[in-house]
Amino acid sequence: MKKRKTAFRRLSEDQRKQELDRSTAYTTLLPAMNEGFHMGYRPVPGLQSDGNRQPHQWLESMARNMHTPGGEVGFAIPDVLAAEQQLRRLSRLPGELSMRHQEMLDFRALLALLLLWDELEKTPGCPELTVESITPESGGFAAMVLQALPEARAAQGLRLVVLTRQDGDTQTRCPLCLLSNETLLTPAADPEDMTHLLPQAVRWYDRQAARFTDPSPWLDEQQLAVLLPRLRLVMALCEDASLRSPLYDPAAQLCAPLGRFAEDLLKNRQPWREQLSAGDSRAEAMLRTRVQAVYGMLPRGGSRCRISARELLPPPPTENPLLRAFLPEGCTLPPVPPQVIYTLDGVPFARQSGLCLLEPTGAAGESEALTELEQECALLDRYDPQWRTRMEQALGELYTGLNQRTGVLPCVPRLLLKWKQEYTECAAPVLQEALITYPQDARRMVAQALLRDKLGITDEEALSAPFSDCLVLIRGAETTPFGTLPAGSLTLPGKEGSGLYYFLPPISPAMAKALITTDPAPSLPPERITARWTPNGSGVEVQLRLERQLEDGSHTSLELRRTYPLENSPMQGAAFLTDAASLPMVTVWPNLRLKNDAWRLYYVHTHRPGQWQSLVPEGDRWKAGESRTAPDGETGVRRWQTLQTGSFPAYVALKIGQLYAGVLPNDLPARRVRRDTDAAVGLDFGSISTTVMLRQGERIMPASLPKGIHGTLLRPCPIPAHALEDELIPPGALLHGSGRDSSFYSVMDMFSDEPDRWQRPLIDGHIYYPATLGTLGEKNDGTLYYDLKWSDEPYVMACLRLLLKQVMVQASLSARLHGSPSISWRISMPNAMPAYRQESYLNLLRGLAREVAQECGLPLTPGAPSVLYATENQAAGLYFRGRNEVSAQGGYLNLDLGGGTADISLWLNNAGTATAESSLPLGCRQLVFASVAAGHVEDFLHDFHRAAPELQAAASALCESMRRGMDSEHDRQKCMLLMDDFFAAYPEQIRQALEEERARGGLAYTEALLLFGLGFLFYLCGVMLKRTAQNQELLPHLPARMELCIAGNGGRFLTTIDSEARGKLCQLTLKALPVGHPLQVLLPVQSREPKREVASGLLSNDGMLLSALGSVEKWNATFPEVPVADRPNLLREYLLAFIPLFPQAAEMLLGGLYHNRTADGAPALMPSAEMELATIFENEILSHPDDDLTAAVRCLATVRRLWEI
Repeated sequence: MKKRKTAFRRLSEDQRKQELDRSTAYTTLLPAMNEGFHMGYRPVPGLQSDGNRQPHQWLESMARNMHTPGGEVGFAIPDVLAAEQQLRRLSRLPGELSMRHQEMLDFRALLALLLLWDELEKTPGCPELTVESITPESGGFAAMVLQALPEARAAQGLRLVVLTRQDGDTQTRCPLCLLSNETLLTPAADPEDMTHLLPQAVRWYDRQAARFTDPSPWLDEQQLAVLLPRLRLVMALCEDASLRSPLYDPAAQLCAPLGRFAEDLLKNRQPWREQLSAGDSRAEAMLRTRVQAVYGMLPRGGSRCRISARELLPPPPTENPLLRAFLPEGCTLPPVPPQVIYTLDGVPFARQSGLCLLEPTGAAGESEALTELEQECALLDRYDPQWRTRMEQALGELYTGLNQRTGVLPCVPRLLLKWKQEYTECAAPVLQEALITYPQDARRMVAQALLRDKLGITDEEALSAPFSDCLVLIRGAETTPFGTLPAGSLTLPGKEGSGLYYFLPPISPAMAKALITTDPAPSLPPERITARWTPNGSGVEVQLRLERQLEDGSHTSLELRRTYPLENSPMQGAAFLTDAASLPMVTVWPNLRLKNDAWRLYYVHTHRPGQWQSLVPEGDRWKAGESRTAPDGETGVRRWQTLQTGSFPAYVALKIGQLYAGVLPNDLPARRVRRDTDAAVGLDFGSISTTVMLRQGERIMPASLPKGIHGTLLRPCPIPAHALEDELIPPGALLHGSGRDSSFYSVMDMFSDEPDRWQRPLIDGHIYYPATLGTLGEKNDGTLYYDLKWSDEPYVMACLRLLLKQVMVQASLSARLHGSPSISWRISMPNAMPAYRQESYLNLLRGLAREVAQECGLPLTPGAPSVLYATENQAAGLYFRGRNEVSAQGGYLNLDLGGGTADISLWLNNAGTATAESSLPLGCRQLVFASVAAGHVEDFLHDFHRAAPELQAAASALCESMRRGMDSEHDRQKCMLLMDDFFAAYPEQIRQALEEERARGGLAYTEALLLFGLGFLFYLCGVMLKRTAQNQELLPHLPARMELCIAGNGGRFLTTIDSEARGKLCQLTLKALPVGHPLQVLLPVQSREPKREVASGLLSNDGMLLSALGSVEKWNATFPEVPVADRPNLLREYLLAFIPLFPQAAEMLLGGLYHNRTADGAPALMPSAEMELATIFENEILSHPDDDLTAAVRCLATVRRLWEI
C-alpha cells in the first residue's frame, strides 16, 4: 500500500504530465477519474483509444474510478452516456439545487451561446462554429464508443459542436458539446480555456476562472429578444408532436429546465418593476427620462437626433445551427412578435413594455445613456417653450391610452398624469437666453436643437463644433489690430500688468458659414464676443452671444462658451500667445456689401502670411488664396496670398498650420444704392496712362471710387508700407476728388514670369499705382511691364489683356456704386495702329466686356452694342465740340499729344471724319526724355536746383535712376515712366521753377526742349493747313479764323510755358502758311482736363461712334504724286523759322549749327549742318514716300541724336 501511495505521489508530482495537461488540447465526455486511470498523454485533440480490444472490461475498470457528484444524485451509470444521464438527473432536481452544479451552469451557458450564435457570429473576428458527425471512420476510439452505445442511442448518432479559429497557418479547435435528443446538448466534461476564442458579447463566460457562469444576469434585452422566443420554440419542439422534431418526448422532461431558464431570464426585470411600484424616486426618474426621450425627443427628430427606434425580430430559426439540427423540413413554426427597443447612438436605453410602458434593457452603457438623456431633457425644460407644450400633449395622450388598459402597473398612468400636470402648472418662465458649454455639450441633441430652433442653423458641423480649433491671443499691439471693428473690441486684460491682449474671434469656419447662409441671419456683434482668464489663470474662457431677429419682430439669443487652456504654441483646443508684429495683414477689396448681391467680385489679400492662411467660403468648401512672391530688397523675398470670391466675405477664416484659429468678422450691413440710368464707360488706353470716364444720362464724370472701400480686417504692428501698392490696389487709387481719379499709368506689375498664367487681375498681376515718385524709383523693375500699346508680342498681349480687364472691373464697380443697372463700353482706337491690330483689339474688348459682366454681376446694357469705338483724333474732337469750344461748321485743328505719338487732325465742314489726319511718332517722351537720356541728365537736374525742396528731391531721384544706366530697354522704359510721373505729379512746381529761371534772364534746358519739340508740332499743323489749301475741293471750306485744340498728356507741358511763348508757337503754325492762305488767325484752345479729352469725347455723341471696323479713306497731308526730289525738307524750314522766334532756346540747343551773317540778317544753317540735314532728309523721305510729316519727324529724331540736342 505504501508503494502504491508513493507511486501516486510521484505521478501527481510529474511535472511533465502537468505541463502537457496545461498545454495539450483534449476533451472527454466522461467524468474525471482517479489518478493512475487517466487516458494517457494525448498529443492531438479528439477522441482516442488505448487500443484495448475488450471494451466491456475497460469501461468497467474506468467506471470504478470515476468521480461522481455524490449520493444525492446516485451513482453514475458506468457507460459512455454517463454525462447525458447525469444532466437528465440534474434537470429533475429543484431549480436552486440543480444550479449548484457546474454541469447545469455549462448547459445553460452553452444553450444561450448556441441559440444566439447566428447573431454573435456577425462580430468581426468571431471563430467558426460547426456541427460535426462522429462516424466509425473518425478513428478507433470513435468506432469503439459507437459500438458500445445502446441501439436506440446509436441510431441518433454522435454530433459534436466545435469552435475553430484560423490564425494564419495555425488552427485552434475547441469542442463544446455533443447534441442529444434527450438533453438537447451535453457539455464537454473537461472544456478548454475559451478566453480568447469567444466574442466579447459572451459576457457570461468568466475569463479569469476560465469557465461559464449562469447567463441570466448577463443578457441584455436585445439578446433576450432573440433568446426567449427560441427557448419557447425549443420547448414547443419537445412537447408538440405535430412539429415532428426528434426532441419530442411525451413526457416533455426537457421543458422543465428550459422553462426554469426562461423564468430566471424574466426575473431580471422584476427588481426595477418592484422599485417603480414602491415609489422609488430613482426608478420614477428613469421612467420619466425614457418617456421624455421616446415620446418627446424622438418625434422632435431632425438630422442630428441620436435616438432611434428598432424592432427586434429574431432571425429565422433555420439560420441557427442548434435549431437547424432539430427542425424537421417543412414544419410550420408559430409566429414571433417583434420587440421594440430605443437606442441612443446605438446604446439601448428603453424597451417597449405592455406592463410598464418602457423598461430598462440591461445593455452595457445604458446608465450613461440615461444620464445624458436626463441632462438633455433638463436643458429643454429650461430653455424650450415648444418642448414643454409638446411634452404636455404627449403625456396627456399616453395617460388617456394607458388608463383604460388592463395589465399595466397602476403607478404608470398615475405618474404620467402627475408629470403632465407639472408641465401645465409650472409657473417658472422658460428662459429665452440659453447657455451652451463646449466641448461638453458638443454631442447633445438639445444644444444642436437650440442652435437650430433659436438661430435657424441646420449645418451639422456648425451645430457640433461652433468654436475654432485654437484661440489666438495677440500681444504687443499699440492699437487694435482689427481695422474694421471698434477700438475696444476683442480685448483681454493681460495677467499681472502685462498689458492689453487682443484675441481672434474663435469661431469655426462651419459656424461662420452658417451665420452667412442662414435666413434671417443671426448676428454676432463684436462686443458680444468676450473673453476672461480662468480663476487660476491657466486658460481663457470665451463666450459668444448670438442674436437673431425673426420676421414677427421677436428676438432670440444663445450664448456659447468654451475654455481654452493656455499653451506655448498652437495646439488643438488650446490658447497661445503671438506677437502683433508677426500677424499677417488681411485686406478685402472692395469691402462693400450691396443689397441683392448687386456686386459679385471680391478679393481677399493676405500680406506676409508666414504660417497663416486666409480662407473664404465657396460652395461646400473653404477656399484659400494663391501664394505669390516678389523680390524684396537686394536679397529678401516678399510673400502674399490673394483669393477671388464671388460673394461678400462676411467672415474670413484664419488657419495656422492645420488648425483653424478663428475668423475675422466683416459683417457690414448691406448698402442700398440709389438706382440711376444705364452707364456708358469711355476707355482711353494710352502709352503712358489710361483714362476712364463714366456717363450716366447727360452727366460725364471720372469713373472714380469712393473712399473706404478697402477693408483691413487684420493688421500687424507696425503696418507694412507699400503692401497694397505692390500687391493689390492702394487706397488712394482712383479715389474720388484725388486728382488722379480717372487716369493711371499703363504699367503692369506682374507676379510671375509665365505669361500663360496671366489670366486674373490682382491675382496674377495688377496695374501699378505708385504712391510717389520715390516708391516708383525703389520698385524692383524686373516685374514691371511698360509700353503695352504698340507691341504685338504674345507676352505683351497677355499683359495688355490683364490691364484692360482690371480697368473694366474697376469701372464696373464705379458704375454700380453710382446706381447703374447695366453698362456698355466706348473705346478709343489709336490712329496709327494697323488694321489687323485694331480688329484684334476690338474683339479683345468685346470678349472682356462679356467676361467682366458675368463675374461682377453688372450686366451689359440690353439692346445696345457692348462696345463702340472712335479714333483718338475723332474722340478728342468730339470732346471740344461737345463743350462748344470750336466751330464744327468753320472747322478746327486738333493736336492730341500722347505719350508715344502726336495725332494732328483737321476737321472741316462739320464732317463726321477728319479731312486730314496724321499720327506722328513724336509724343511726350520724345520731347524731353530722349534728349535728357542722351547725355543731358546734369542739365536737366540743374534746371531744378533752386526749386522747391520736394521738386528738387523728385528731380534728384529721377536723375539718379537715369545715372544708374539705361542699357536695357526695360531700364529705359522705367526711366521714361519716372519722367512721366515727374511731370504729372509736379506741374505747378515745374511751371514755377521755369518761370523763376526766365525771371533771372535765363532759360531752362527743359523749357528749351519743350519749345523745340512743341514748336515742330505746331509747325506741322501749319503744313497740314497749307497742303489742304492746295486741294481745290477743300480750299472753300478753310476759314479765316480757326481753333487749335490741344489735348492729351502734352497739354500739361503747355501749362509750364508762359503766354508769350505759347503765342510764338502759334506763329510757327502761321509761318508754314503761304501768302494768301485763307487762315489768318489761329486761336489755341487748351483742355481744362488734360488726358480726359479722348475718354470724355467717347461719351459725347454715340451717333458718331462705330461698332465694327470699316475701310475709311484717310489723307495725311501728303501728295504722293509729287516726286520725292521735289518735296520740301520740312525740318530745315522749321529750324529756320524756330531760330528767330526762340533765339535763346536755339542758341542753347543749336549753337554752332547756324549763323546770322546773311544779307538780310535771317538765320542760315552752317554748310556742314546743311549737308547732314539734306542727307538725313533724303534717307527718310525715301523710307516714307507716302507720309511727308512722318518723314519730317523721323528726321528730327535723327538730328537730335546726331547733333546731341
